[in-house]
Amino acid sequence: MWGLGNQLSNQTQAPRTDGLTVVVTAEPGVRGPEHRWVVSGIEAVPTWVDRPSFRILPVVPALADPATEAGLRADLLASYDRTIAVALAERPVGVTVAPRPAG
Repeated sequence: MWGLGNQLSNQTQAPRTDGLTVVVTAEPGVRGPEHRWVVSGIEAVPTWVDRPSFRILPVVPALADPATEAGLRADLLASYDRTIAVALAERPVGVTVAPRPAG
């Protein structure tokens, strides 16, 4: 994982409005005396900084919302494509991401 400062940077141009939140699911392990936690899932959640409000929008749910206007929908689809291209470029093992929504 790495820092994703674009969510806080006040930058307006693409791809600086793109972001990624990672949701890690962990469960208590049962091996060994320390009972360490075991990661059972990693989900990549593409995000987009909405201007001028600076709200962080999770891209897939925003695209699923019928109230999302056409111009914003195009920006979100482009953001999804850029973000996933970077996030999955190295084929990380065990990482899931919601499928690309239809335009």
